[in-house]
This record gives sequence, structure tokens and C-alpha cells, in this order.
Amino acid sequence: MLRILSMLLIVMSYCDEIFGLSDLYGDTLGVYKMITDWLHIGGQIGVGCFLLISGYFMVDKKIDLKKILKIWGEVVFYTILIWIIWIIYQLISGDFDWILAADEISYALFPVLSGHYWFITAYIILMVLSPYINILLQALTKTQYQAFLASCIIILVLLRGGVPGIFAGMFEGRMYSVILMYIIAGYIKRFIPMKAGSFLKHICIAFSFYILMFMSFYMITYWGLKLKDKSILDMKYFYRELNSPFTVLICIELFIGFGSLKTYYNKTINTIAGATLGVYLLHSNRLLEKGLHILFPLYKEQNPILLILYSLLAVMIIYVMGTAIDLIRKKSVEKIWLRFLNRNIKECVK
Repeated sequence: MLRILSMLLIVMSYCDEIFGLSDLYGDTLGVYKMITDWLHIGGQIGVGCFLLISGYFMVDKKIDLKKILKIWGEVVFYTILIWIIWIIYQLISGDFDWILAADEISYALFPVLSGHYWFITAYIILMVLSPYINILLQALTKTQYQAFLASCIIILVLLRGGVPGIFAGMFEGRMYSVILMYIIAGYIKRFIPMKAGSFLKHICIAFSFYILMFMSFYMITYWGLKLKDKSILDMKYFYRELNSPFTVLICIELFIGFGSLKTYYNKTINTIAGATLGVYLLHSNRLLEKGLHILFPLYKEQNPILLILYSLLAVMIIYVMGTAIDLIRKKSVEKIWLRFLNRNIKECVK
């Protein structure tokens, strides 16, 4: 269930880019800017929760070459498919560019190496490094783990945002945030029991952190605008990113809260959850962005309620379409790819 919610939040964050709201409202304190930030922050929370889920199940595993190649195959399938559709669109519209087409095919054929999707590149790197990280994490006592985690949080979170500019070059990459969330997931699995009946408590705590995040963000914006100081305004973006202390805390509380729910099997939910990666690969592809602009034209109304409803409608349409397409892929192309892997690749993890 949390996996589905996480992907919905990620799709919502891309609505900001699709509608061009950030460009329209910039550094302001209006309702529209608040909605834009709400969309963006939701995406960061979704990524964080997704990483915690993945880390929780990977922290005691070895390298699974089949799983890595399965993900790689899925990514390449979507990048090539979208590239072909983009080429057809360019030919029909009479705006075809051979140089641009040749440049884009390199991204389509090598999406992981080219960083076409930052999250996929970081995730596969994490999968490769995880067995070695796990050796360290499994060897730590609870006290040692707490000290190690505190050090990571100070370095990767507080210094990155608390002293702008000084650590930007060293800690700007998202890979550091990905590893941090993985380390946190490992701590949760080893030392924090999922207590049944604590769902509401953790959701309320997560919501409280969310409110504090918004208050901090808008206080910085207010003073930055009042003092006309761009350096202050730039600080505000830290509070809505993945390595923000608030984002980390919200993700932890959501993860523990959903983890406390009674485990049960639901075929429909599991099927939808299994298509979340496909939804991400579709909606965040840069070549598909123009198509989404056409499907969801720039919002021009002046009613905040309509803007929220429009955003939610866009999210649901993108999610449903992406899920349907990925389920078709799973029933066809993925079966062929998995048959090839089973025949040629020895399983590294039982």
C-alpha cells in the first residue's frame, strides 16, 4: 500500500513541471506557490518512502544479478519505446532532427549509464553496493549503529543544508541521500519493532513534521523576500528536498506507521504495486514530457480549488494509464526477457 502511495506522490510532484507552475509563481507567498510546493514536497516524500521500502528488504540480501538485469531490461524497454514514439511524432509533425534523434538514442540505449533516470541509476548502484554496505551494518551493535547513523545525518543532512555553499560540491548528489535512507531502513529492520495498532500515532507525527516543514519553508521565504536576500531564499529549497531533516523524519514515520498495519495479501493491490516502477519510467521520461504538456495544458484558471482538483485528476489519469501499460508489458515482453535470464543467468540469491 505504501509503495502505491509513494508513486502517487512522485507522480504528483511531476505535475508541477508539467503545468509549469514553478515558472509562473517563482518566489512568492501566494496560494498557488503553496500548491506548487505541496506537489514538489510530496514527490520527495514518495522517493524517500520508496527507498526505505527497498532498503528494508535489501539490507540482509546479497547481489541479485537477475533482479538488476530485470530492472535494466524494463528501463531500456521504456526508453526505446518512447524514443520510437517520439521519432514517429517528429516525422508526422515535420520537425524531425537527425542530430537530435541520434543524440537521444544514446540515452535510450544506455539509460542507466547516461543517468536518464537519476533514481534508477542511483538504485542500481545501491543494489551493487548493498552487500558490502550490509557487511558493515550487520556488524554494528545498536549503540555503534546509532552513532554511525547520527554521523551520517549530520554530514549528509545538517551540513548540506545548514551551511549552504560550503559542502555543495561534496554532498549535492542525490546518491548520498539514497545511501542515507538505506542506512536508516537497515536500522529500522534491526532495532525498531513494528508495533501493531500504532498506525494512527505515526501518521499524526508525520503530519506534524509536514506542518513544521511548511512553516520553516515559508518563514525563510518571508524573510528572504523582506530582506531581498537571494542567499536566504536559496536556503528554503533545502527544506523541501530529499535530504531535508523534515523529509527524512516524515518518511520514517510513514514507513513505521504503514509497517505496523496487519499484513494481509490482496492480489489487486499487489498487482498495482508491482507496476509502480513502470509508472515512474513512463511519466518521468523527458521525451514524453511534451506529450504530457499536450494532454495536460498549462493551467490558467484563478481558482486554487480547481488547481488542486486539476492536479489530482492529472495524477490519477497518468497513474491509471501507466499501470495499464506496464501490466501489458509484464504479460508480454517481460515474460520473454525473464525466460532469457532464467536460461542464461545463474541466480545469485536464493
